Amino acid sequence: MRIPDRTEWNRLSYDQQVAFSQNLAKQLPPPFAFKEVKTFTLGDVTQRVALFSAEETTEFSLILGGEDIHLGFDSSNWQPNSDEVESWAVTAGEYGIEDSLSEYVDKATTQCRKVSLSPFLIETTASEIGWHPLGLDDLRVKEAIEGLPEGVQNCRHLICRGDCQIRVTTHEGGYITAEISDQLTHELLVADLQQQGFRFPTSDEWEYVCGAGTSTLFRWGDHAPCDRYPTDIKSPEATFAFITDWNYHRQPNAFGISIAENPYQCELVADSNTSRGGDGGSTICGGEGFFIGWLTLATAYFEDHACIIDPDVGISVGYTIGRRVLPLD
Repeated sequence: MRIPDRTEWNRLSYDQQVAFSQNLAKQLPPPFAFKEVKTFTLGDVTQRVALFSAEETTEFSLILGGEDIHLGFDSSNWQPNSDEVESWAVTAGEYGIEDSLSEYVDKATTQCRKVSLSPFLIETTASEIGWHPLGLDDLRVKEAIEGLPEGVQNCRHLICRGDCQIRVTTHEGGYITAEISDQLTHELLVADLQQQGFRFPTSDEWEYVCGAGTSTLFRWGDHAPCDRYPTDIKSPEATFAFITDWNYHRQPNAFGISIAENPYQCELVADSNTSRGGDGGSTICGGEGFFIGWLTLATAYFEDHACIIDPDVGISVGYTIGRRVLPLD
């Protein structure tokens, strides 16, 4: 069946969108099923999105393709605020950077371009890659459990043994899970996905999904707080109210997708030498400045040192995530 592009979809009524999605679900492989058409808003963008379920806890969003989809970031139309300029002055002074903030942002983001994308379904949430369940009776797990504080929930302990890592987590209710790391390459992961009928999103698809139709620097708008990093709960100077006054990076975007939330986690795409959505935490660990820490979550963020990877090297377990795509073309 023919799938409408975004413009055609937006002309349909809610009932027509539901009817189309129900018919589409009949063409999908099991266990896919239509879930609902839901409205999402982030920043100044609102989209009505068809959601589909697969496994019990897995949700996919329908991404409608089209011609002349705009990607990249035009820094010439972006005006940093005073906090961002001040943060950049500290960064530039410490690292001897002569570029203005706008010039740096231009170099750190993909250039404006038009692409053509076919429709696809994509997981609304990415998963950590490289972990496999391990029985609690394993001696290494028992050793890791001994390192957990008593009575503490939502706690994690990690031990390293040779080339592998053992991760033990306590959950609400007191139950414990254990995982062991595996040495995986991009090629092996792609082959496994293909056997299941899936693939990773392309870099262009990822960027389109991340922005969800907005042209701003971030999917929520053009600015970010410059008194904290994305991973901070609060700053030393903050009041209690600070804890909840900014969480846009942790909210689903206008396509219902949770994406580019944590700079420490790089997301794999179909391009074997590319990752998106973070820099592995190097900016934050290096204390390079608050705004630069946020820039790694920008929709079009792409610096070679962070986003170009060696496909022959095993993925960095604990710092690598990925999500499945079901192509519909």
